[in-house]
Amino acid sequence: MNRISISRNFFNLYFCLISLNMIYCEEPKTNSGAVNRFNSQFYGKVETFNIPEVLDNSRLLKNYVYCIIDKGPCTANGRKGKVIVKDLMETGCEGCSEKLDELLRKSVKKIHTIFPEEWDILLEKYDPTGKNRINMTRFMDKENK
Repeated sequence: MNRISISRNFFNLYFCLISLNMIYCEEPKTNSGAVNRFNSQFYGKVETFNIPEVLDNSRLLKNYVYCIIDKGPCTANGRKGKVIVKDLMETGCEGCSEKLDELLRKSVKKIHTIFPEEWDILLEKYDPTGKNRINMTRFMDKENK
């Protein structure tokens, strides 16, 4: 086999795997049709992260907030925070477990209360058109499940 043949075979295999993934491994959707990532392994790990410790440490919380709004350096958990904020904006935590719902609501309310200027920056960054802010507002206002 020559190089072109090997490359073509690799491309065909890659394309086939991608196609199968799109057909058979579609991500679960929420009632609103958004992709539901809240029941993934990623969010299972978030549930085990010590969020109350971060919320009780204003210096640590500020570092995470500044990471999320791109005003400071990010740890691996800070980068996860960016994904979480984006998902919350899109879905309002639709599909979250009870524990995750409670942890994220406490976090969002605390950030909103303690860092109002940064909160406005966060909203502008993750929802510049304003179309998803209602999801975040409803999420913050609803009672625990």
